[in-house]
Amino acid sequence: MTRHHIPRLIGGVFGVVFVGANAGALPKGIGIPLRGLAIAALLGLLVAAGA
Repeated sequence: MTRHHIPRLIGGVFGVVFVGANAGALPKGIGIPLRGLAIAALLGLLVAAGA
């Protein structure tokens, strides 16, 4: 992992936390898939970073 990947990972983790915190106010039918998409995006970042 290079120094260029670290800010992306920090942003990705922040994004998952942000979506997770704000999805609680949404109905479950919308909030749960939204959280799943946020986690999938973070996993995509991890794969792209080679971690």
